[in-house]
Amino acid sequence: MSPDHPAALTEKILHLIAEEMAIEEAELSPTASFTEDLNLDEIDIAELLMQAEQQLGAREFSDADWEQIRTVGDFIQIVEQHLERKGKPAARGKEAKNHAKAKASEHKKKPAEKPRVKPAARAKNSKAIK
Repeated sequence: MSPDHPAALTEKILHLIAEEMAIEEAELSPTASFTEDLNLDEIDIAELLMQAEQQLGAREFSDADWEQIRTVGDFIQIVEQHLERKGKPAARGKEAKNHAKAKASEHKKKPAEKPRVKPAARAKNSKAIK
């Protein structure tokens, strides 16, 4: 079975959920509710979506995507759609990490400025040095 086969992809997604949320894969039926059956909250679902982006190479998820997810089956469907729309096979292993690093470097933040020292503090420090 090729890695792009739907059943293999579903298995990867289920494994991702189980590993990231410390849940037995046997509990992950398509109808299992994240909140009611698995005791996960919105933050957990957001974390799973971020992991799907990094580990599976899915394109970035929107708030609308996130709001649609209620069950494991919903999650699988949304992730599969994002992989299909990306137009290329999911990045794997080191490739996924490199892709995430490259994406992060595109959005680098401005370096932090050095803290400004008050003139009075500078004067005290210079006297102590002499």
